[in-house]
Amino acid sequence: MSPTSTAAVQGTSTVSGRSAVPRVSPLNPLRAEITKLFSVRSSAVYAILLTGSLYGPVTLVALLSEGSPDLDWSTLLTGLPIFQLIAVIFAASGTAGDIRNHMHAQAFLTQHGRWQWVIAKVTVTAVFTAVTYAVGTALAVGIGGVLGGHLVLGTGVHMVTVGLVTSVLFAAMCVGLACILRGQVASVAVPVAWMLVIDGMLGMAAGSIDLFRPLAAVAPVQRMNQLMGGSDPLDLGLSTAVCYLVIVGWFVVLTGAGLWRDRRTDVR
Repeated sequence: MSPTSTAAVQGTSTVSGRSAVPRVSPLNPLRAEITKLFSVRSSAVYAILLTGSLYGPVTLVALLSEGSPDLDWSTLLTGLPIFQLIAVIFAASGTAGDIRNHMHAQAFLTQHGRWQWVIAKVTVTAVFTAVTYAVGTALAVGIGGVLGGHLVLGTGVHMVTVGLVTSVLFAAMCVGLACILRGQVASVAVPVAWMLVIDGMLGMAAGSIDLFRPLAAVAPVQRMNQLMGGSDPLDLGLSTAVCYLVIVGWFVVLTGAGLWRDRRTDVR
């Protein structure tokens, strides 16, 4: 090797006598997740399902009702439980699928820490959920008006905010849950069973058995229902702020546990 070539090689490995450390942009994990989101076909399918779950029920109500039905926010958001269920499945199956297919392994070679891909996944999932919620809600309002419905948008406006915040947090926390459980089936089955069965059973049991009242107080779907309805059927004495804190607490705990589990688990 010529002296010039040797100097060039040495120049790439040292700067002022110190080893040059490759600079890795903190935005790389976010770019990777965004690229992944737009490059897989399932993202378009989920986007259609998520938006359709919001405007679909409104379309049926407007078409099947006689005359001009009143469409307030409680009617316009009839499909919110379906939307949240699909969002949870999207977050859990996508994260667990990446782990199963070792899609996260390259992140440990190109990023400063393992935590970065998890945070990027949470961020992209939250934004995707928020955007599809906004689009679906706008379509529900637009279609309802076009089909002759009488829009009553001045009451129950808080339901729009509650639906957005809880949907985003439910989907985002399932990323952390998938990092804990690792398996795709379990990552989807656990939150779905909780939302459809367990959370509701806790609420019913708390109505007659005092032992279940503390559990119902921290049940996220129970707190969302209180925020949506504006009343506390179990008379737990929880304010609006406390209800939000309970749901945010679930997100923080599950995301933190997911980060810890992902850091401790070997990549194969």
